[in-house]
Amino acid sequence: MEFSSMNNLGKNMLVAFVSLFLFMGLFSYVTTLRRTQEIRTPLIPLSRDTDIEEYKTPAPTEVPETPSIKKRTQVQAPAYNTYAIDSLSTIIEEADYNLESKNSDWWVNSGGYFFIENGIGKTVSGKLSPTNSWRLKYNASSPLDTDNGYHPQNIFRLISQSSWTNFEQSMYFRVTADNISPSPNRAAHNGVLFLNRYKDSNNLYYTGIRVDGQAVIKKKLKGTYYTLALSSLFPGIYERSSNPNLIPKNTWIGIKTLIFDNSDGTVHIHLYTDINRTGSWTLIAKAIDDGTLGAPLYGEHAHAGIRTDFMDVEFDEYLIEKRN
Repeated sequence: MEFSSMNNLGKNMLVAFVSLFLFMGLFSYVTTLRRTQEIRTPLIPLSRDTDIEEYKTPAPTEVPETPSIKKRTQVQAPAYNTYAIDSLSTIIEEADYNLESKNSDWWVNSGGYFFIENGIGKTVSGKLSPTNSWRLKYNASSPLDTDNGYHPQNIFRLISQSSWTNFEQSMYFRVTADNISPSPNRAAHNGVLFLNRYKDSNNLYYTGIRVDGQAVIKKKLKGTYYTLALSSLFPGIYERSSNPNLIPKNTWIGIKTLIFDNSDGTVHIHLYTDINRTGSWTLIAKAIDDGTLGAPLYGEHAHAGIRTDFMDVEFDEYLIEKRN
């Protein structure tokens, strides 16, 4: 009887041991299978946009042409003799106000991002990813001008944090692509332009090259544009659909502006160009703002910068220099 009980106990222990062995084997197999499946899951490459750190800037209710610079409180704009983009590699993200910019030298007023790669500045190139935060914000705030947020570079504005009075700014740029947006704001007056004596979005001078092939100097005073000088530069006839940009593609083009106050109270503006980056500058347009078309814009607490419209653009040798 005792032997029989011991025999039954041994059988039970053997069954339990075999069951445990089978369970452990099955668990090991399932675990190995799961790990194998995880290892074999294909890697999904990250797009350029998903690599960009999001600063969680609140979405603006609207994206105006160039919002006013927020007044500095107990912060004095630095005084410079020269000012340039010299970083080898960085990303500057758009901010609602200049004091919210993560960069102490530059403020991306609109356009989503400004990239600097190996010393070359760039707007966004091509489309943003569908889930990019700026794509979503522009889709909500300015879908028509930015193609549902995919091309925020259509309204790119870069503004210096420092202020300037009498100065020269120069750069080389090349247009790499046009963005043929259905926006009614895509027109002949678009272009690659310097912002001069920028006080806010309604008060500044523009100088540069328009997509209709003309070099231009104009003033925006209290929201109204006044053309001060216009000169033909590139041949051809602008047509919104069939010939939307007379500025040559993938060609380095230099523009340089000199702006200064004269002793008689007038403001003098000179615009130079250097096609194909020869190192030789040609005066293409000049203007004297004597107040005939509204009061001149003087340089106290005014800024410099770049504007581009409905195109992908690269920049090199951007320099701002003080002039007496």
